[in-house]
Amino acid sequence: MPPKAHANLGASKAERWMHCPGSVRMEKDLPDHETSYSREGTSAHELGERALNKGLDADVWVGAEINGIEVTDDMAEAVQVYVDFVMSLVEHEEDEMLLEQKFSLAKLNPPGPMFGTADAVVWHPRTGILDVVDYKNGRGVVVSADDPQFKYYGLGAMLHLMKRPEQIRIHVVQPRAFHPDGIIRSIELAFDELVEFKHELFERAERTGDPDAPLVVGEWCRFCKAQAVWPAQERHMVEVAQSEFSVEEPWSPPKPEALSLDQLRLVLERSSDIVSWLRAVEDHVRDLLEKENPVPGWKLVPKRARRKWVSEEEALRVLDELDIPEEDRYTRKLVSPAQAEKAIKKHYPPGLNRPKLPEEAYEKKSSGTNVVPDDDPRAGIDATGEAERFFSAD
Repeated sequence: MPPKAHANLGASKAERWMHCPGSVRMEKDLPDHETSYSREGTSAHELGERALNKGLDADVWVGAEINGIEVTDDMAEAVQVYVDFVMSLVEHEEDEMLLEQKFSLAKLNPPGPMFGTADAVVWHPRTGILDVVDYKNGRGVVVSADDPQFKYYGLGAMLHLMKRPEQIRIHVVQPRAFHPDGIIRSIELAFDELVEFKHELFERAERTGDPDAPLVVGEWCRFCKAQAVWPAQERHMVEVAQSEFSVEEPWSPPKPEALSLDQLRLVLERSSDIVSWLRAVEDHVRDLLEKENPVPGWKLVPKRARRKWVSEEEALRVLDELDIPEEDRYTRKLVSPAQAEKAIKKHYPPGLNRPKLPEEAYEKKSSGTNVVPDDDPRAGIDATGEAERFFSAD
C-alpha cells in the first residue's frame, strides 16, 4: 500500500473532510476558484475588521470599494450586526480582542498541516471565558454553531493564546440568512469537551492520508472543489432525479407545473446542492478553457468592461483642467432612516431630550416574498388576499 500523504487540512474544510476523508485526495491538485460570492464574503470580512479596528460603523465605507467590491447599504447593515456583537463581548479593559487571527495546530503534532483564521476572538481573563466569533456573509447555506469548523477555530484560538479557558463560547453571526435559532447562534463548551474534539479531529484527519480513504456524498459536497469531476456526485444527482421524478436517461428537468407538492418540496430542499454542483461544473470548464483545453461547444469571452478612474487624484486633476463645477463632480445620496438614527446618536447626548425620528417620516415595507422552510421563525403570509398587510407590518 502506498504511504500516507496528508494534504493541508484547513479549518474552513473541516466538516467536509471529517465526513468525507477522500475529498482531501480528490481536491489535492485542483485549483481554487474565486466566485462573486466568495469575493463579496472576503470584502465583507475586511469591512468588519476595519470597523472594529477603527471603532467606526460599517456604513462609513458605503460606496467605497474593498478588494474591487463596492460596499453597499445591504453589506454594511449585515456587517454591522457582526461588529456590534463582537463589541458587546468586550466588557472590561483587560479583555483581549483578536481579529482575523491566523493560527496553526503544529504544536499539537497533528497528522498533517492544520491551520485556519478566526474572524474574532475575545479572551476574558477575569472569568476565564474564551469567545470565538465567526461571521458568515452568505444567504444560501445556513450553518450551525456546532459545526466542526468553529470548534477547530476554538482549538486554534486557545493554542494561540496559550490559555486554558474555563469555558469556550462559540458564536456564528449570519445576518443575511434565517435560522430557527436566530441570526446569531451560540454554543458553550467546557475545556474537556474541546480536548475530546481535538482527539476526534486528529483521528479523522489521519484517515485523509489513506490512499483509499472513502468518498461520501452529502451536503458537505457543496463547497468541494472536486464535486464537478467526481462521477459519484453526478450519479447521485441523476439517481435522485430518476427515483423521485420517474424519468429515463438522458435526464432533463420536468416543468414545475408537472411536479407534485412532495416533489416541489424535494427540489427546494436539494436546490442548494444542485446549484453548488452546477457552479462547480462551470468553474471546472472555465479552468480547462483557461489552460487551453478545448470543451466542445463552449468558449471564454471577456466580461463587459466598465470605465473607472485610475485614481481619485487623477480624476480630480482632469476635472480641474476641464473646469467642471464642484456640484457636478460628486453625486449625493440621502441617508437611510437607520443611518439618520445613528447620526442622531452621534450629535445628541444620551438622555430624555435626545430626539427620535418621527414615525410619519418613514415607512417599513417589504419588497416582495421569499420561499423558506416551515421552521423559519418569521410569520407566514396569509394567501387569502391580506399579503399587503404583512408587507407593511412593523
